Amino acid sequence: MSEASGALRHPAEWEPHAATWLAWPHNRGDWPGRLRAVAAAYAEMIRRIAEAEEVVAWTPDAATAARARRLLAEAGPTARPVHLPVRRTDRSWTRDMGPVFVERAGGRLAVLDLHFNGWARYPTWRRDAACAAAA
Repeated sequence: MSEASGALRHPAEWEPHAATWLAWPHNRGDWPGRLRAVAAAYAEMIRRIAEAEEVVAWTPDAATAARARRLLAEAGPTARPVHLPVRRTDRSWTRDMGPVFVERAGGRLAVLDLHFNGWARYPTWRRDAACAAAA
């Protein structure tokens, strides 16, 4: 891979990386009648991920971040930091709308934005579409 070619390499899921990026679940329409249970499950999932690496979990507002902090405290201590920056999203599925980290030649990090469109299914997707650029 040469720098002149502009080639990028997407590291495999199992390769070491600095953090896992998530969005805290908040859209009641995505989790009808189950949002509280889903949020508790996210707290436990984050606690387990944070045993090995940092976690960045976007929250839509300060009140949601505070609720997330309470649930994370109830789930138990984490070995690595958990960051809860306020970043408004439409949904919580960051694999499709979040930043995609790739490597340039020499291992330099680059961020891709895959131009999310809500899978052409949801009318609300513009906040999600802006997330990769915010990374």
